[in-house]
Amino acid sequence: MEPQPINVAIIGAGIAGLAFAIGLSKYPHITFIVYESRPSYAEIGAGIGFSTNGHKAMSLISPKLWENYQSHASFNGSPEKRGIGFNYEVGEKGLLEGKRIIETVMPEGYMQSTCHRKHLLSVLVETLPDKGEKCTVFNKKLVEVDDTGKKLVCVFADGEKIKADLVVGCDGIKSACRQFVFGKDSEIGKAQFTGKVAYRGLVPMEKAIAAVGEDRARNRQMYFGHHRHMLTFGVAKGTMMNVVAFHSTGSDAWEYSSLVQPRTIEDFLRDFVGWGDAVTNIISSIENPEVWAIFDHPRVDTFHKGRIVLLGDAAHTTSPHYGMGGGMSVEDASILSSLLGSCTSVNDVAPMLKVYDSIRVDRCCDIVAASREQGRLCDFEADWVGDDLEKISEQLDSELRRWMWDYDPEVAYKKALEEFEREKGTVE
Repeated sequence: MEPQPINVAIIGAGIAGLAFAIGLSKYPHITFIVYESRPSYAEIGAGIGFSTNGHKAMSLISPKLWENYQSHASFNGSPEKRGIGFNYEVGEKGLLEGKRIIETVMPEGYMQSTCHRKHLLSVLVETLPDKGEKCTVFNKKLVEVDDTGKKLVCVFADGEKIKADLVVGCDGIKSACRQFVFGKDSEIGKAQFTGKVAYRGLVPMEKAIAAVGEDRARNRQMYFGHHRHMLTFGVAKGTMMNVVAFHSTGSDAWEYSSLVQPRTIEDFLRDFVGWGDAVTNIISSIENPEVWAIFDHPRVDTFHKGRIVLLGDAAHTTSPHYGMGGGMSVEDASILSSLLGSCTSVNDVAPMLKVYDSIRVDRCCDIVAASREQGRLCDFEADWVGDDLEKISEQLDSELRRWMWDYDPEVAYKKALEEFEREKGTVE
């Protein structure tokens, strides 16, 4: 029997939304439109990283996407360090400044990549059918979803209403769709402040080399200290160094409405007073730094309600301490698009979403929780290790990351597909 048409409304044209749209484009019976609240494609932020799980997800979504991404991605600048995760050292004075804690070696066949977010967004747009011209609509802020009828009705701020068989919320940390899934007044519907902020900025690579030397500038590096840590890595094909410096605020509340605030170099240096030359030289090399509040989502037991489902940061905003936010988003996109492509009618959507929850919710929520703890470890705040460098080294070299990196979205999809076939007919 020929598959029946399924119409999808994708809310949000960020990384998750566009990756999901690319994944759907291979299925002729599925039509979709991406609705973006802003007037054009735009990604906030600078660098983003992916590990092997994210690379596999891109390839599952579209081999062309993976190929296009590699043309913009950066890897460790030294060929002999392609298999190195990060070099970790002490950045704070008075605690063996400059001492190497550990240089983590990734298992054979594994690799990490980094990319500027605007370059990743351009790759996604380039990979979309017709470069997104026919499938993306801008200035569409979602304000309501009516799920009482046979079709879902999306209502936008400009008064337009559209109908869809499935609404996929890819609208980020301040997701409107998340409110429709969990309730506008629900605490689990809101992201929570982690107590940490991150200074972010870019440094031209030649300037970075002058500040800290070629090895530190061109290869992934972390500097640890009490209540702070900094990481650096190359982006823009190694022509720029991305800087992210975390700082514990000592507060459980964020006082601003915006998650991003401008800061001066003086502010930055003040928050890292007592740190060594490597860190202070990097800070002094940045132009126009910003500080970002770090939020994450509480654990939930579902990512959907009815035929509204959440992807990416709308589902599981995470702190960046494991560098898994982007990877989880493309995992979501690869698996949900593949499962939806296996649906032959709208009646299949409900059992499909049940299966999707069963393979995604625990993994993603576990990563969010582990990432928050990793931030405490890097800032010498973890009760079980404190600033004991030997214990920290053991934690960084543990097998914990393997369950994140080892994840193969294609294997997960095939297992989910078997479960989906069993579920058909059991869920209305």
